[in-house]
Amino acid sequence: MSLTQLRKVKNYYLYSIKDFIINNDKIYIKKGVRNVSLKINCNNLLFELHNDLSNKNFPISEIYNEIKNLKKKLYFEREYECVDLFDSNQLRSNTKENIISLKSRDISTFGIHFHEVSIIENKEVIKKFFTIDKENFKFNKNRSFEVFPILIKDKIISNESSYCKILKPTNLHELLVVLILSKCIPVINKKWSLDIFLIDNNFEWRKALVIQDDIDYLNPKYFHNHLLSNYEMEEKIMYGEKLVSWNFQVPTSIAYNILTFLEKRYNGDVINKDIKANNLYSEDKEMFQKEKLKPLVIKKFTVTMITYKRINSLNYSLAQFNNNANVDKIVVIWNDPDLSKLPKKTEWNKSIAPVFFVKATHNTLHNKFLPYDIIKTEAILILDDDQRLTRPLLTNLYDLWEYNRDVLVGYNRRLTGGKNNSEYIYSGIKTFDLILTSLSFLNKKYLYYYTYNFSSKFKEEIDKLMNCEDIAMNYLVAMLSNKPNVALTVGDDLSSCDNCPASGLSTKSDHYKIRSKCVYELNNLFGINPMIKNKFFVNTFDK
Repeated sequence: MSLTQLRKVKNYYLYSIKDFIINNDKIYIKKGVRNVSLKINCNNLLFELHNDLSNKNFPISEIYNEIKNLKKKLYFEREYECVDLFDSNQLRSNTKENIISLKSRDISTFGIHFHEVSIIENKEVIKKFFTIDKENFKFNKNRSFEVFPILIKDKIISNESSYCKILKPTNLHELLVVLILSKCIPVINKKWSLDIFLIDNNFEWRKALVIQDDIDYLNPKYFHNHLLSNYEMEEKIMYGEKLVSWNFQVPTSIAYNILTFLEKRYNGDVINKDIKANNLYSEDKEMFQKEKLKPLVIKKFTVTMITYKRINSLNYSLAQFNNNANVDKIVVIWNDPDLSKLPKKTEWNKSIAPVFFVKATHNTLHNKFLPYDIIKTEAILILDDDQRLTRPLLTNLYDLWEYNRDVLVGYNRRLTGGKNNSEYIYSGIKTFDLILTSLSFLNKKYLYYYTYNFSSKFKEEIDKLMNCEDIAMNYLVAMLSNKPNVALTVGDDLSSCDNCPASGLSTKSDHYKIRSKCVYELNNLFGINPMIKNKFFVNTFDK
């Protein structure tokens, strides 16, 4: 990749990056101007992707498809289009130099089959990553009993209790994956580099391993004096499984890792990609424009509600926040493309907090998890339009989230369990792991992850079923946080709306059967059930 300095603009330089290529798929990147006087704090990054349809090489072909799916979300749906990605049918630059390519090779080692993919810049490997099949997550104790004696005999590892000390760093990353899937905590020397392998910035190898300096690594009695607790060992084992699953198995996550790595490498930064919120009412255009330019807000939260043909329910809900000063704004996502029965804006109940009616491009449950550019708070209250709130419930729910920002904090609890931990259980539960997003707080960062990193194939399944988006969000939060969700109360049901019609998705006869299927499919997608059970809840308010 070559950079050509074009001119200096105040304290910034304008660079042109000529081109790079991925397995004959032509991509161009061009770095733009950061103009201080115009206060534009982003760079213009241009990709031109030429897909080689003859290339059926797995996993690269699947990664290409995911890059195509991501390009519209990442680089088109933005007001200022700091990043563009577009197709072209013709090569427009010299391909003889400055080439980046993806090259893959199959490796079968230590009892597991890997697809190792290298990102190569000017004939130099700058990053690697694996893809592995989900069947490898069935690498259980029986298979590890077959592999471990060979590894020990060849003095590749030494095994003590739940620890596997790596003695030879040859094929280090492949060996780490095998040990993690065998539920044996890898122990390595700190001087062995782990930076070469591409993983999401949210994950850290150290949380899945024991990394020692030379003195501790060479001390044969180290673990006699420094044993981890059972809880710490279980946490490392679980975290390791999630790291491998998210970064080396799910194609959407892998494609996103590649794009953000290249964006940061050649652009210096990765900017969160907000989604443009389109005003439903024409008279709100200026209000939307001003809101997008406002700074982030602390100590407040945003309410987001998705609605479809339930005007009475929504109108009831809008008046529930007039006694809560922590509400920054209410975002109503109008999911009905038919606007013929849209009420005039003056017909809605008044709210002290400003209400932003957003026009959805199409009817999908994913709209409730879009990171709209008008959302300026870290805390998001996801609310169905038929939920009834009390002031103590809302206040205490928000306070509880303030101390548990990495997980879902909510009111309605469910459980994944049963055979192979693959069933959806909704009644008679003393423990829980799911929090329904019909009434729950979550961190805005998860909106970005759901929109850009979560499996596109499973999202297609959600659109077909018109169900399970909340279970998917629970799985995503559990994968990234490695923490249990938090529930507020197990008291009487305070969340039902007496005046609201029973027309929601949960009223369908096959609703719970579909949700059990979704749990099964999500377990299959990740190779594991990442949910962490919790039997504790907080009961801190009076009705």
